Amino acid sequence: GTVLVATMGAESRDVSMRTIAAVGDERCFYRKMDESRLLVFVHGRNDQEIVEHTRELAVQMPGVFWEGLDAWRTSVMQRRAASWQANGNGNAARQQTPLQDLLQQPVQNHQQQQQQQHQQQQQ
Repeated sequence: GTVLVATMGAESRDVSMRTIAAVGDERCFYRKMDESRLLVFVHGRNDQEIVEHTRELAVQMPGVFWEGLDAWRTSVMQRRAASWQANGNGNAARQQTPLQDLLQQPVQNHQQQQQQQHQQQQQ
């Protein structure tokens, strides 16, 4: 099988979900990613059958932009990297990893305490 990302407008989302459901689980099924995207799993006995099932879906779902999962993931990562660069690397990275910052705080606090103790011992 293969995994595709179907991107559509809100007006065609419900129709697209019904279309995929009508085709049946033996050929394909979907999971909602968000309000404009579906993750579509297409089954087949071989690559040719998978392509055929995908083509049939595309014909039944006009206005939907189809993209392979790997291609979609790559485009998301490229957009995210461009956004990070536009906002400044340090700030964007910190905004994306607040948990990492929280985990580092106890280590930093411990290091500061050790430095203070060391300074007090030297006095």
